[in-house]
Amino acid sequence: MGVERFATDEHRRQALLDIFRRILDRILSHGQVISKAELNSMGMNGTSWHKDVDVELFARLGRALIKLLERDTHPDDQSLPIEVW
Repeated sequence: MGVERFATDEHRRQALLDIFRRILDRILSHGQVISKAELNSMGMNGTSWHKDVDVELFARLGRALIKLLERDTHPDDQSLPIEVW
């Protein structure tokens, strides 16, 4: 399932970009590490975190999603793959 399944028009693409950017800002606001207590408090379908996690792990994924959605805005940037790590 690709992001294009949800970004079916410009309005939805912009809405997703806004959501992903806000999520990235929130992730980055934690500093270098998100504590396991914070992650467990998010209630993600029974997922249980057993250690603190480096913020960069989530930030890289967020940046990759944003870059993928921005491709429609910057058509010259069509290189694949989008590097996450």
